[in-house]
Amino acid sequence: PQGDILDYIQKLDQNNYKYTSNFYWDIIFEMICGLLYFHNKGYIHFDIKPTNFLVDNNGYIKLNDFDLCHKIEELSFLDDINEGDSRYISKELFDNNDNISMSNIDNRSDVFSLGLSLFEILFRVNLPENGKLWREVRNDNFSVPQEFWKNIKIEKIDEFLKLIESMVTPVNKRYTLLQIIQEFPE
Repeated sequence: PQGDILDYIQKLDQNNYKYTSNFYWDIIFEMICGLLYFHNKGYIHFDIKPTNFLVDNNGYIKLNDFDLCHKIEELSFLDDINEGDSRYISKELFDNNDNISMSNIDNRSDVFSLGLSLFEILFRVNLPENGKLWREVRNDNFSVPQEFWKNIKIEKIDEFLKLIESMVTPVNKRYTLLQIIQEFPE
């Protein structure tokens, strides 16, 4: 009823909502829990993005759009997958077209996409579909472009950036959702 998470936040913006860190942590926690539940059922979503998180009338977040999901145990039998939106695709899925075996893909690809989704929500930016910034986001040393800082609606962004960085690092260093929850602020 409230649309996707971006629609919901846009409505709050229009009503001059006073954002707090707790507001964002609550949203992030619900997004992580929904995706963790899905992962615990043995699936990878492959299309995590803000528009696939819907908000109900009570403000609860619901994961949506399972058209591209696959069972983790079936990945080693696939030659290729239909991945989701290019703005959120992880580096290892992109590289998969070259040499990486599908058996090396796991649910940390969704974690990468969730990290970029959080980045988009917090910084109020539209991520690029390709180009220089698209490649920079997938490099080991990504930093937030200066022009993105103007849209921040909260004061304590450092903890959020630390979380996002743990989600968009190379797959061998990337946190799992369980690790993220264990380090989640109280």
